[in-house]
Amino acid sequence: MCDSFSEEGCHVVTSKSNSEETVCSCNHLTHFAVLLDYDGSTKLTEEDETILKVATYVGLSLSIIGILLTLILSSCLTDVRKPLSQIPLSVSMSLGAGQIIFLAGINATGNKVSSLSFYP
Repeated sequence: MCDSFSEEGCHVVTSKSNSEETVCSCNHLTHFAVLLDYDGSTKLTEEDETILKVATYVGLSLSIIGILLTLILSSCLTDVRKPLSQIPLSVSMSLGAGQIIFLAGINATGNKVSSLSFYP
């Protein structure tokens, strides 16, 4: 297995690429990514940030609703005492808990501990 990205069979299509988008042409199928060093020179507009926040909240909310429906239907339609029925319930509960925790802490990005002084 390769430890790095291989350029074999791929090339950049310069006529379709610009400073915001890189277009590649390859003769095989795999996952591709362009890695870059983000230095913060491109700032998001207020409108872009609002759109991203709305999309995040709507997506997470719909996902949590889907997980709740999965939990309800699984518990109603299967025998939850059997071990094989408990696996999908456990996975759904774990995913739901993770998404609820993420949604609850989405704006908690500051590091409050680092502002404390431990030395007199």
